[in-house]
Amino acid sequence: MGIVLCLQTHGSLLNWQPLVHALVTDGGFQPDGMFVRLPPHSTEVITEAFQRGVLKLFVERELFEPEVLRQPEAG
Repeated sequence: MGIVLCLQTHGSLLNWQPLVHALVTDGGFQPDGMFVRLPPHSTEVITEAFQRGVLKLFVERELFEPEVLRQPEAG
């Protein structure tokens, strides 16, 4: 199993627009060569967990104020 992430920090107008592009395998190979798929997952749950983790890191590094963690998602 594996994952490759690429962080994009700006949009086409050079505005601040953090975004992560990800390539993620949907399983892995056993020693005998048989491919085993991972069970289905909720993209929404994984996305929210990742966003919360990044926001927490930014607050810990004092890049954002702690109130950001308590604000509901806009949009």
